Amino acid sequence: MKTDQLNGLIALKVVAEKRNFRAAAEALGISPPAVSQAIKQLESRLGVTLLARTTRSTRVTEAGERFLRDADPALDQLIMAMESVGSYAKKPTGLLRIGLSRALYPTLMEPLILSFAKKYPDVTVELFFDDDLTDVVEQGFDAAVRLSEYMAKDMVAQKLSGPLHFVTVAAPKYFSKSGRPKHPKDAQLHQDANWAGRAL
Repeated sequence: MKTDQLNGLIALKVVAEKRNFRAAAEALGISPPAVSQAIKQLESRLGVTLLARTTRSTRVTEAGERFLRDADPALDQLIMAMESVGSYAKKPTGLLRIGLSRALYPTLMEPLILSFAKKYPDVTVELFFDDDLTDVVEQGFDAAVRLSEYMAKDMVAQKLSGPLHFVTVAAPKYFSKSGRPKHPKDAQLHQDANWAGRAL
């Protein structure tokens, strides 16, 4: 179904209820000529006259009454569906699924999540702690929190904080045996260690 056909169906229903093109146009938020044009295009496609118009009145023809009788249930459901989904545009609501590393939550994300939940109480936030950096789209996440060096190139990014500083600690005996890392990437060489970082 093309968009102008859908417009014609809804315009026809509203004009039939209002019995007036101007009132129908106000209800639909468009101009009376736009309502008239939409219905004319629908009548042209169906090959029948659906509305009888005069300068003083508008009435539904027999063909129009039959058409609306058959189409009304589907049109009502369609309009209800459009109004229902329109509520998402008025204020945020629904489910928000976020994937993030467990290490980023306490210092970086927890304050943001709590603030977000307070501001948008109708949004349910589901957090998925994912240290394997799985694919955001494949896992059905709405968003994910990543360090910039681990972010896929085709993702749209929003900066959440400034640079994060970490401190690496270990027993002196460990450093004397395994060496002291000079760069965060060096930590990957220490396979037998359990690394924990805290943002400062």
